[in-house]
Amino acid sequence: MAVDLVEVGDMVCLPFDIGCGFCRNCERKLSGFCLTANPGNAGAVYGYSGMGPYAGGQAELLRVPYGDFNCLVLPENAQVKEDDYVMLADIFPTGYHATELAGVEPGDSVVYSAGPVGLMAAYSAIKAYN
Repeated sequence: MAVDLVEVGDMVCLPFDIGCGFCRNCERKLSGFCLTANPGNAGAVYGYSGMGPYAGGQAELLRVPYGDFNCLVLPENAQVKEDDYVMLADIFPTGYHATELAGVEPGDSVVYSAGPVGLMAAYSAIKAYN
């Protein structure tokens, strides 16, 4: 597929899930359950068995399917805030979303793993309620 909206030199941020942008789930903003990017399954991501033929996403260079939909073009001052944008790409949003789905509230006990997603979930639980 041709890319029309993203230009050479644009700084972009990529979500870890891959959506086509035009199936009924993507049009409903449910791109994590895209019906096109991984035929026969709902959902495609980088680097997970059974979630499509896409190599891992934590690399210096990456081929991005459906580039106009998946590449989130960052503003011109993005290089100054590069570390902030990196936090939006994978591990932090996963941990944060876990605390949201769990309904963590002030005073709740939180049990987490010491892996990166667990640490980001714990950090999200602390920051959300301080």
